[in-house]
Amino acid sequence: MRDPVDVELPEMADELLELRVLARYSLDDPKFPPGYELAIMLTGTEVEVGRVLLSVDDSPGRIAYAGHLAYEIAPEHRGHHYAARACRLVRPLAREHLEVAWIMTAPDNLASSRTAELAGAEYVDTREVPEHSDMRSLGIRWVRRHRWVL
Repeated sequence: MRDPVDVELPEMADELLELRVLARYSLDDPKFPPGYELAIMLTGTEVEVGRVLLSVDDSPGRIAYAGHLAYEIAPEHRGHHYAARACRLVRPLAREHLEVAWIMTAPDNLASSRTAELAGAEYVDTREVPEHSDMRSLGIRWVRRHRWVL
């Protein structure tokens, strides 16, 4: 697995949005899984509309329950498909590490599931998170799994 701190970043922008790397988490970082934290910005501005987290850890738990890609859009910027667009922009970076990325959504968050589908991911199944998982402490009992071939 390539260390995120060693990867040359591709351009991640279009006429509407640009992704700016806020942090890279190394394979050796004990606090975070290896990956990237990115700000979703309106192109050419300092307006941040959301965030994307890309984990490049390919552990069984990540594939089964946690996922590789997470996104959040600020409430005042929702409804413009910014998250799906940001997923498409992060795709070249994700390809540097993975062939398939998993996107997990809450079963009742239809907007997030729709975002995954708009980005090109396909719904696979809904799974119960194991009792021993740290995700349970966050109140997450079930996840919808979406497979995204990069």
